Amino acid sequence: MPERVRRSPWSRWWPFVCLCAAAALRWTAADGIPASVPTALSMAVGLGSACLVALTLATLRGEPMLSRDEATGSALAGGMMLCGPALGLLAGPHMLGGGALTISLALVPVVIAVARPAFHRGEGAEMAGRMWPGIAAVAALLLLLPEPTLDGGYRIALLVAAPIITGVGAVWLRTRHGSATWRAVMALLVPAAIAAALALAHHASWTRTTWLAAAFDGALGGLSVLTLFRVGGTRWSAHFELVPLLVILESLLVIRPHLDPRSMCGIVLLGIASVFLLLPPRLEEPIELDVPR
Repeated sequence: MPERVRRSPWSRWWPFVCLCAAAALRWTAADGIPASVPTALSMAVGLGSACLVALTLATLRGEPMLSRDEATGSALAGGMMLCGPALGLLAGPHMLGGGALTISLALVPVVIAVARPAFHRGEGAEMAGRMWPGIAAVAALLLLLPEPTLDGGYRIALLVAAPIITGVGAVWLRTRHGSATWRAVMALLVPAAIAAALALAHHASWTRTTWLAAAFDGALGGLSVLTLFRVGGTRWSAHFELVPLLVILESLLVIRPHLDPRSMCGIVLLGIASVFLLLPPRLEEPIELDVPR
């Protein structure tokens, strides 16, 4: 059995660091730069470009193609994982507020902890310990963000569906077999096609400002899949807690507001939840996705 080459921690963790940095940058830029806000067209262009990059890598390396079942499973799983965070946008413009969706997606670690034993028998006891950080993160965000308004069954259904679709899709994609690069191709293809269909249905027009949003969408989509393969579903889900924490800390450094006990408790609780999600049981070994380092 060939000995596996030990790589530095940075070679494993750089996609996660870049994912959090890009997501935090987009979040902070959204207010001042409207062109960075995602649209169906920007998602189609960005995710489609990321899919082409993965396809080029898989072709140049001559990696074996996936079987029909594995390709279908990877495509469906990727569509769930990447469309879940954008469910409000895909369902209709301004359907979900940013704060409400942020709180909802903080439950993704809980969904992953519940869904993983269904794909890996015998791991329920260990993964159950990953549920409380997600619940703690939701409590922290409720302390820090304005309380979301739940007026309407359709909006409530979207808020419930977003973390479930995202978490189950991530676990499903992570447990597929076959070439990781080809799985990335299929995972990016479906959400790009869905976004393109919606853009055509709404007669979206292309403008120069779409390039910035498309660049963010492509980078976040590609880094999200790469991070999932490198560090596992539980650690990948930590960015739904860590990114809001980074944005809040940045705003505190810039604005320097007076912190009341409620806000202080929320920040501390969110930080603790993020740390514990980054230190899960050693159940998820990295999947090597060969890309330039």
